[in-house]
Amino acid sequence: MSFKIAAEVIDIRPNGNLYIEADWDVDDNEENWKTFLSGEVSRESIQPDRTVTSESIVRLKIKAKQVGMVRDGYEQGWFSKFYDRYKAF
Repeated sequence: MSFKIAAEVIDIRPNGNLYIEADWDVDDNEENWKTFLSGEVSRESIQPDRTVTSESIVRLKIKAKQVGMVRDGYEQGWFSKFYDRYKAF
């Protein structure tokens, strides 16, 4: 997974680290992509152009969710889910 996202400083920890959160929401026709990122980064990890790589974020959490017709098109049907769970072989 690779993307760029703008984050906001939510809190400054007692040790000087910054707690950041980012939220990205894209609507395209009947499709919706939501991405959420949070974590803690030290001030020394911030590059001169005010960017941070994911390797520098401690307790990094990324949540990505897709909703819509494309997601429904490749989602497994009820019979396949049942068969995968209870198959005899």
